[in-house]
This record gives sequence, structure tokens and C-alpha cells, in this order.
Amino acid sequence: QYAEAAKCFEEVAFLKEGLGNDAEEDYQEAAHCYSFVDKKKSVEVLKAMVRKYENEGKFEKAGESYLKVGQYFEEEKDFATAVIFFEKAADAYKSSRTSKSKERESRLKFADLSCIHGLGTWKDFIDIYESLGKQYLLEPMLKYSAKEMFFKIVCLYALYEVSINF
Repeated sequence: QYAEAAKCFEEVAFLKEGLGNDAEEDYQEAAHCYSFVDKKKSVEVLKAMVRKYENEGKFEKAGESYLKVGQYFEEEKDFATAVIFFEKAADAYKSSRTSKSKERESRLKFADLSCIHGLGTWKDFIDIYESLGKQYLLEPMLKYSAKEMFFKIVCLYALYEVSINF
């Protein structure tokens, strides 16, 4: 009965908004319930939430919703769309100025998926990996993760050089 529960949460959220109350949790619950029975409807609810969050200046919450939508499209093997939402999540987290780690995580997910599925230029990926590697070097707890970023850069250069020679 997830569909009925989701509809109820949506109705409650709509009524709360009409009264001027906060309806975020109800929309999140509706999206969660829809995710079990109708992923597309869940994505629609999340997209509507994102628009509201961005209009209200709640960029961290918008980033969370973008991340969920990106993960849905990744599960559905629609990598081109997933990449778009991961990039939007990173931009939203950047705008919030409070979630540096979430921004890095989203940016890394964007770069990894794009690189694996050839959805951009290798130079763009090198720039992303380089900026992430430099950020990791500045934080003591993450400096050992920087080597992974620089290793990816070396691999991209090696792949690009090999493809030029053939």
C-alpha cells in the first residue's frame, strides 16, 4: 500500500503548504514511499522538492534531492541523465557552503561516471580529479585519498596517449 501512503503524504504536504507550515518531511516521505512502487513518480516528487528548496535558498537539501535522483538514474542505467543530476548536486552543495565533503563526493561521482561512460572530454576529468586531489591534500584525514585522484589523472593521460598513437 505504498502508493496510497505516498498519495496521503503528498496531500498532507499540500495542505500544510496551504496553511503556511513546513511540508518538507511529508514530501520526502511521499518520495520514499513512491520509490518502492513507482520510481518515476518518486523522481517527480524529488524534482518538485528541489525547485522549492532552491527557491527558498535551502541548497543543502536541494543537493540531497539531486543526489537521490542521480542515484535513481544510475540504477536505471541512464548514465547521461545521472551525470547531470550528480553535477547539479555538487553545484547545490557548493552553493550551500556548508557541505564540502558532500560537494566533493558528488563531483567525484560525476567525474567517475562521466569518465567511465565517455560523457565528456578527458581534459575536463583531469581538471576535476586534480582539484579534488589538491583539496584532499589540504585535509589531514583525506591526504591519503589524494593519491587515488592523481592515479586517475595518470591513467587518463596514458589512455589518451595510447589512443593518439593508434
